[in-house]
Amino acid sequence: MGMIIKKGFKLIVMHLMTLALTFFFTIAMGYFVQRWGFLPVSVVMMPFYFALFYQEGWKWGRVEGKPYHPVKATPLRALAASVVPGVVPAFFIIASLTGISYPTVGTAQKLWYFAFIGFFEQRDFFSLSELLIAAAVMPAAVTAGYWAGMKNFVLFDRLFPQKKSAKKP
Repeated sequence: MGMIIKKGFKLIVMHLMTLALTFFFTIAMGYFVQRWGFLPVSVVMMPFYFALFYQEGWKWGRVEGKPYHPVKATPLRALAASVVPGVVPAFFIIASLTGISYPTVGTAQKLWYFAFIGFFEQRDFFSLSELLIAAAVMPAAVTAGYWAGMKNFVLFDRLFPQKKSAKKP
């Protein structure tokens, strides 16, 4: 259980790193942000966001998927680790359901989901459906990556197969 909690806190740190990356990327794409809003930033950041969490789950699943590893590999472990960073979205969802509408809650939502902000409607608070969809991205990416690593499935090799070199006689 301690390993799962440790991985969960690592996912929080990774999420904060993607927020910093999104912030700097927004500055770099300032021209596009002025013309079209945050949509181009979110479109570019989504593959980075998904890939970052996918590869973390893949590495974890690869280690635990070995037959001699003492822990039985199951994607539920990755899903359980996603519960730790899921506490923040759960707070936002509860606030949305109960009608809590303090300005700090709306600001916190926008900061936590800054990478997704181009996909959301520009309001003070996000809708419940927007919160649920955004909250599902991290657990889905980590769990899919864990499963792929557990099965030793390398997506890059499937997308870009390497040509075998012919041996010279």
